[in-house]
Amino acid sequence: MRPVVIGCCLLVVSVSVVVAVDAPALPVAGGTDSAACELAASPCTPSGQRDGGLEALDAPRSGQGAVLITEALTHTEAPDLDTIELHNPSDSFVDIGGWWLSDDHGDPQQWRIPDGTGIAPGGYLTFDERDFGEVFRLSSLGEEVYIFGVDSDGVLDGYAHGFAFGAAAAGVAFGRHVTSTGDEHFVAQSARTLGAANGDPAIGPVVISEIMYHPVDGEPEWI
Repeated sequence: MRPVVIGCCLLVVSVSVVVAVDAPALPVAGGTDSAACELAASPCTPSGQRDGGLEALDAPRSGQGAVLITEALTHTEAPDLDTIELHNPSDSFVDIGGWWLSDDHGDPQQWRIPDGTGIAPGGYLTFDERDFGEVFRLSSLGEEVYIFGVDSDGVLDGYAHGFAFGAAAAGVAFGRHVTSTGDEHFVAQSARTLGAANGDPAIGPVVISEIMYHPVDGEPEWI
């Protein structure tokens, strides 16, 4: 049995998405990225942990309505502002006017995204505390951030994406990272890339570089 080499990084969670919305012509944000949306089997219900551990999603999804939270800056000092980045990985325009941003998965209708807001195919859009700050603020000590979709009547439709996060170093953003096995994680980023594709995850001064988890008979497991 050959050893398996893995990397090590700070992991935070995500949650599921379910449905899509129609897309009329509205002002849009531009950009590109190849990340695909991911869905859990049950709307707004994670298939793993929501308390700061890793989250394994059940099935991939890419298509209209698949808006993702891909980066969040949660610990800022002036002149920086707490910021949430949204990304539309699909090849269709997505109207997000009337959708909701929240820092509590259990309380989705906190800050309503203004009517007339949309994201172009592959595009990015950011909101900062000047937008949502009168309703909620992102805690530098850790909490949650989610986007919730609505139907044509403005009623929550089960679509959600987001993650819980832990304490952050000042100026360090959390970003969505998809592993080679397709698992979605939210980890500290090596650089802030708000409004553009995420860079590489931050790597700490010490990492687990190799493990033996299934040795031959008589041999020990090791790290």
